[in-house]
Amino acid sequence: MTNPSGQVWRSIDEAAAALGVCERTVRRRVERGEFTVQRVGGRVLVDIGGGAVPSVALASEARAVAEDARRSQATALVAFEQASRAFADVERRHVADLTAARRSRSVAWIAAGVAALVAFAAAWTAGQMSDTVDNLTVQMARAEEREQRAWTAVTDSLRAAEARQGVAAVAAACEEPSDPKPAERP
Repeated sequence: MTNPSGQVWRSIDEAAAALGVCERTVRRRVERGEFTVQRVGGRVLVDIGGGAVPSVALASEARAVAEDARRSQATALVAFEQASRAFADVERRHVADLTAARRSRSVAWIAAGVAALVAFAAAWTAGQMSDTVDNLTVQMARAEEREQRAWTAVTDSLRAAEARQGVAAVAAACEEPSDPKPAERP
């Protein structure tokens, strides 16, 4: 609503929209006395002067905005530095974990290789021992056979000798005269 004196009366939300600021900013300006206020039927109307804002108010607002921007920028820089440090710490930990994992993987492969060699050596040794036991068993069986043949030969020789002596004794007894003289031995 405009009156003949050039005053433009608007509600707080209309004034905020016309100035391109939030309602809270309009209320703050009203409290600082930058705008003329009129109460009509419980409503607060603000004279924004056709959109013109006093230069002192603009300068003050510009300083406040600049200060807010500077604080925001400083806060953003601090946050960025903290995030950068945190990221660097995470990256260092990640690299350390990766290095440890690679070392562990290498140790595991070495251990697996050693285990495979030990298993191969144990299997080879068991095979060699089995072959040795088999060879010793065969050699013992052959030795027992030779011993048995030797005993058989000795026994047969003794029996043959006894048989010859027995035949000779029988023959001598048959040939002997009834003379009680002892027979001479050849």
